[in-house]
Order: sequence, then structure tokens, then C-alpha cells
Amino acid sequence: MRPRLPMPGSTMPAAPRGANLPHRQLRLLALLTTLIVGLGLLGLPAATAGTPPGPLRATGKFAPAGGALLGAYVNLTGSWPGVDVALAQAASREQTLGRGLDINSHFYSWTQPFPGQLERVDASKGRMPMLSWSGTNLDSILNGSQDSVVHARAKAMKALGVPMLLRWNWEMNGDWNPGGGPKNNSVGTTNGPTKYVSAWKRLHDIFAAEGATNVAWVWAPNTTDVPAQPWNHWTQYYPGDSYVDWVGVSTYNWGTLKSTSTWHDLAATLTPVYTDYSRRKPFVISETASTEVGGSKASWIRELRSQLVQLFPGVAAMVWFDEDKETNWRIDSSTSALTAYKELAKDPYFNTRTAAVAAPRLPSMTDVTVSAAPGRPEGRLVPQGGALLGATVTPGSGQLYADVVAGREMTAGRTLDINGHDHGWTDTADFTREAWDIRSGRVPMITWRPDGVTLKTLARGDNDARVRLMAQAVKKLGSPVMLRFAPGMNGKATVAWSGVANSDSGTSNGTTRYVAAWKHVHDVFAAQGATNVVWVWAPDGLNAAGTPSWNTPTSYYPGDAYVDWVGINGINMGTATSGSSWLPTTALVKGVYASYATRKPIMVAQTGSVEQGGDKALWLAGAATALRTSFPSIAAWVYDDAGSQGFRLATTSSALRAWVTVAQQPYFRTGQ
Repeated sequence: MRPRLPMPGSTMPAAPRGANLPHRQLRLLALLTTLIVGLGLLGLPAATAGTPPGPLRATGKFAPAGGALLGAYVNLTGSWPGVDVALAQAASREQTLGRGLDINSHFYSWTQPFPGQLERVDASKGRMPMLSWSGTNLDSILNGSQDSVVHARAKAMKALGVPMLLRWNWEMNGDWNPGGGPKNNSVGTTNGPTKYVSAWKRLHDIFAAEGATNVAWVWAPNTTDVPAQPWNHWTQYYPGDSYVDWVGVSTYNWGTLKSTSTWHDLAATLTPVYTDYSRRKPFVISETASTEVGGSKASWIRELRSQLVQLFPGVAAMVWFDEDKETNWRIDSSTSALTAYKELAKDPYFNTRTAAVAAPRLPSMTDVTVSAAPGRPEGRLVPQGGALLGATVTPGSGQLYADVVAGREMTAGRTLDINGHDHGWTDTADFTREAWDIRSGRVPMITWRPDGVTLKTLARGDNDARVRLMAQAVKKLGSPVMLRFAPGMNGKATVAWSGVANSDSGTSNGTTRYVAAWKHVHDVFAAQGATNVVWVWAPDGLNAAGTPSWNTPTSYYPGDAYVDWVGINGINMGTATSGSSWLPTTALVKGVYASYATRKPIMVAQTGSVEQGGDKALWLAGAATALRTSFPSIAAWVYDDAGSQGFRLATTSSALRAWVTVAQQPYFRTGQ
């Protein structure tokens, strides 16, 4: 948010799992130790063997061990009212809420003097000031011409001698920030982020030299990169752990106020930055608020309260933007909103300065027993009862893969049994992520798409060099690996390896070509000694609309000797696309299930739901119930946690909570 700054001269402050996976009782703590050790392979700081897993909340300067400090930027007049009125407004808000503010937020331009009367009164009232200090041209900072300004601020903050949060040059990944990367790129370059990091370090070093140890540095990007380019991603601006005390973020619910905005909850925007940094530094939501336009603000506030307690234990502070500006962000924009905010303010979780809240801990994990499923076929990696839980996690732009997977597991309080990976035909046979899975206690499931060849040429061996390369790479992984080769073959002609796309005109020979291609690839893997491969044959649960009557899953089955598991692909597109409708799990899987439930172990190999057309949280809960009660041979359930079509688990906090509930059920912890 771009705050209203004062006019110049004013006084305002601006163990790998082996073949016996289902029978091992693995503990979350041991798994997460392996997880943290493995993060260095994928772009995260490396750890040494024996390093304990990271806590759910990082410790740091002035951060509570548990719960969240509650703060605000209070400006009830809509323009800078002066110091006395600003202090009176903060006191008025405290009277309304029946409690003190833990943090009082103030904004300063680059050349304004601070701290001053505002911060002195804050200290006397038991509030911690958060000073948001606007940046200036980064070149002028880097050439040293602004050092006198920086020294003056450091000396003054040291002299006041009370704990203070300093949020310098926030929202640096936004094109509205004069001190951000987009406005400081040298001509013809994108070096703004590099300049920003160097400028941050210069300021930090000056404060250190002045001995201003009572200052905690808050690095606070916007949740959205503007422009949305890789060079401008928030991670490009991070100065490093030794230069940052807290990580903050600005995140607002604009509702339908703008033509480009939609009503969303906190989780939809907070999750990406939170996932990147919440285990490294104390986390503060340094600006947040909701409009009334497009939904219920009171419900949004109650949802926020629930989310912070249940889904975001690393958030150690929240600061509300209490002003009527672009819209009425104030906590009292309606009677219902104020009532909801008062409830939040009275919650012990947000009163940690008067009653300590325990540090968040990993949930306890106990051994569970799931009864054997009657009639379930046996097979490699197949639990006797219950279902393995998996996901195919796709990071967002600029996100580190390992961090996103770890974030999902931290949220669920458990490790995934199966982690899905997608590989095109010409992808290099680099299975670094799969190797990390094995070390972390997951079974990798590789989806390999023959999108660059025809089934005919594949079956006659024209592409064997590529097949051998993949077989050798998978073999080197050693531990069992699921291979979901050429899935969804009964899809539309747009699926390059489908029977429809590979049939000669007027024939159905695409089905026999598919079977021949599958068997040939299987035989090449066997000849290479890749005996650790568990073959997953995965048709779509529903035949593609408008395709020939012969285009059914059973037409493509390679035979029991060539298949270890039968997978079912079942996506609920709701009303997101023309002609689609809301479909529960039962409708998506029952056809294929009926054909193979007594012959092969079954998995739901790819599933997911959009939000349009129904309640996604209820859909997830319904899927779990259906598997337990109606489909006992389904021994694994893998969710497609991707953002391209709105499947991501965190599209709403209620959906994410529903998945967490499923993840904790004993039925889905048979591999733990």
C-alpha cells in the first residue's frame, strides 16, 4: 500500500522407503530432518547431517515465542492529522478494542527526522513502534551521498533506546516504489534488485556501526510482483539472513473493488511469501485489510483469525491498515466488521504480551493401525489397508521447489507418501528431485509423457535410445519409483499419445498401437535392469467427450503382466469450462475401478478440483469418505496441487484445511 506521506517540512512520521514402505512406522521428526538436509540440493541453505528440522516459527529479535502481536496504522481522518491527533486516534482505537496495541505503525519519507514524540509515547504506552521509511534513488545511496541521512537516523534510534521495527523501502518489487527495483534499473538492464540488496546492506552496516542494536530490520515485499517478471520476483531482493531480522508482507483483499480483483481470503495471497521465508525469520503481516465490496468483511476477519492460528503459525505479528483510503479499510467500516475485529483482538492468541502463548510445535505423530482392506489385490508398495497420500506440487513463479513441498508438509504436519513429478519426452534424465524424495521418505511418482513421438514409432523401437537413457537414470535411484507412463490415453485428440490421435483414418488401431508401445517401453526398462520401477497405467476416469465409442480405458490395457498399479485420472472441472459440471470423486473413478478392482491395486493418480460450481472443501472431504467407504481397493490418492487451472490446494483456506484434515486421518497415514 502506498501511504499518504506528509508535505515536506511537516513533522509527520510517515531413509529411503524400501519395498516394505507400508509396514514401516516412520516418524515425522526423522523425516523432516532428512528433508532439511536435502534442501541444499534444490536452492535452499544446505544443512549438515544431524541438523534438527526447522521449527514451525523462527526465533528472532523482539518476536514472541507463540501467538501474534497485534498492531495497526491508525489514521481515522484520511489525511495526516498531526502528532497530537495521531496519538489520540491510537488511544481511541485502544479504548474501542479494550486493549493496547502491541505495534503502532508510522510512515516517514526519506528526509524526515525520526524517531520523535510518536515513538516516545508509544514506548511509554507499551507499544513497539514500526517505522516504515521510504527509500530514495538507490544510486544516491550506493555512492555514499546519503550516508549523513542514514547516520542521523541510526543515532536517533539508538538514543531512544527502545525496541523498534524498521521497515525500509517496503514493497520494493512494485513499480510504484521510488526506491524499488523497477524504478532503479539502469538503462537497458534489470539490475534494480541487485542495487536494492546492496543499498539495504549499506544502511544496515551503518546502523550496526552506530550501535543501534535496538532496531529490528523488517524486509517486506508486496505479495504481487509488478511487473510480474522473474527478475522482479521478491526473492531477488532478499539481502540475506544476516541482514534481516523479520520478514514482512503487504497483502490486501480488494474484493471486487477493481476490475482486475476478486474476493479472496488471506491464504490466497499470503501463502507464497510465507512459504519462502516463515521458517527462516519471524514473519509479520506488516500491512493488511479488507474492503467491504464483494463479500462479507466480518467473515473475512474471522477467517483471517482462524487462518493465522491454524495455517500460518510462523506469523508473529499482524498490522492492520486502519484508514479510509482507496476504500474503507478501517476496522469499523461496518458494525459487523468491528464486532469481528473485537473478537480477534480479545483472542488470547493475539494477546501474547500480556499472556504468553506457547511456541507452535509439530503435531505429535503416533503409530496407527488400519485394518486390511477385504479383497484388495496385493502388489509392490501396496498397504494392506488405508491409502497412501500423495501430491504433485507445482511451484509458482520464482518459488523454490523444495520450499513449496516442505511448506505443504509443514502445514499438514506430516510427510507425503508419494510425490509426483512431470517429465516431457525430451526432458533431461535429471532426477535430483526424485532422489531427494527418496532420502526424505517419499516414493517418487514420475509421469513421463511421450509428447514428441508417435505410438507407432515408439512400438517399433525407433526411440529406444531415449527409453534406455530414462531406464538407466531411474535404475540409479535404487529405491522403488512409480512410473506413470503415457497417462490419459483415452483423452481427446489433443493428447499427443492418445489412441484417437494415433489411429489411422477410419480405424481404431490407436488402441493396439498404445498397448504395443507400452509393452515395448516396459521390455526396454526390464532389459536395462530397472527392476525398481513400479508401473502405473493411468487412464482418465471419464472418456473424452465427443470421442468414438471404442475409446474406452479397457481398450488400452497392456495386460496384468505389464501393469503393477492401475491409476485413475479424475479432475473435477466444476463449471470452470463450457459444458463441464461439478463431479464428485465417485463419478470420476467408478468406471475404471469396477473393471480392475479385483485384478490390480488401484490409485487415484491425478485428481483435483476447482472452486467454481461447488464447495471445494466439501469435495475434498467427500473424496476421503468415498475412498474409505466405497472403493476399498484404492490404495493411494494423489492430488494435483497445481495453479494453472485453479486446482491448487490453497485456493481458499477452507479447502487447505480440509486437505490437512484428510492428511491427518489414520486411513491416509498408513505409510507413516
